[in-house]
Amino acid sequence: MNGLVTQKEMHERAMLAFRKRGDVGLRQAVKNIMLEPANPFQAEEKRRPAHGFVLFLLIAAIMIGCFVYFNFLT
Repeated sequence: MNGLVTQKEMHERAMLAFRKRGDVGLRQAVKNIMLEPANPFQAEEKRRPAHGFVLFLLIAAIMIGCFVYFNFLT
């Protein structure tokens, strides 16, 4: 290296390093919350929804349904 690195160059280097890694980032964090852990031995297999996330969606849908029913339909 020839000396000092500017802030812009360092930012570009950091962004390039993050783009190279597919296991880092907000998108991957959200996937890990919504889906069961991936099996490293069967990478082609689809990940199923996590039980806790499905339960959360079910409870949220029931709550929204009750809200709509009791506020707008009765």
